[in-house]
Amino acid sequence: MDNVDFAAKSLEILESDAERIMRLIRVQRENLVLPNCPLYQEVLDTQMFGLSREVDFAVRLGLISREEGKRILDRLEEELARLDAEVARDESVSRPDAGCRPTP
Repeated sequence: MDNVDFAAKSLEILESDAERIMRLIRVQRENLVLPNCPLYQEVLDTQMFGLSREVDFAVRLGLISREEGKRILDRLEEELARLDAEVARDESVSRPDAGCRPTP
């Protein structure tokens, strides 16, 4: 494999990890907890930190550009903000002071 293959594979893995985080957050929101629950925030913060470290590592190795890494993180943050807005709109109607949902 040459360096171009490593770069393409790095970008593919980072984008896949961003999508995995989005799926994880969707599952948590649909089944377990609400956005203002400390458990939810902890998982989100941990996942975002891990992805940002992966991006930084790939940038430092020269496998992706800083702009590509920023684009991956920005796109995920935009998707999460959009999901937050949807959940907040739905939950504010029925449970304005909701925090953690009890697990079934």
